[in-house]
Amino acid sequence: LRAICSYHEYQRSYSIENFAKALSNLTEAVESDPNHAIVWAMLGEIHLASIALGLDNCKKTVEKSSHCITKALNIDPNCQQAWYALAVINCFKKDQDNCLAAAEQCLKINPNSSGIASGIGCVLIFAGFFEKGFNLLENAMRITPSHPCWINVGYYY
Repeated sequence: LRAICSYHEYQRSYSIENFAKALSNLTEAVESDPNHAIVWAMLGEIHLASIALGLDNCKKTVEKSSHCITKALNIDPNCQQAWYALAVINCFKKDQDNCLAAAEQCLKINPNSSGIASGIGCVLIFAGFFEKGFNLLENAMRITPSHPCWINVGYYY
């Protein structure tokens, strides 16, 4: 639980301190419970965050992230967080086709998760799927009027 909470804390406030805490807690969590798909998926995302924060720009980091996401999907092929992370890493790799496929699978699992749907909207905008991405953002903001401020990043891209 601590690992998941620290991941969400990082998502609310993108700081190096919150990143370090989330990375540490998620790493510890997969060591103590290696069959927890959601935590593996979150750890994959956090590895990518190190690049986004400018802390790392290493090919091995992308490989670590990919390993975590693959592990999550092997544990639970219906893990929405893992499909979200797969869409993110495919966007990061500039692989539009696989980004879109992962995004669609992610949304198929639970289209009513406005947090995930808005994140997928942003990812699709970054990948060049503007109409689909903006539609997801608008729907997520309609469903959850008190949405997190980071949703607006899609509009700035």
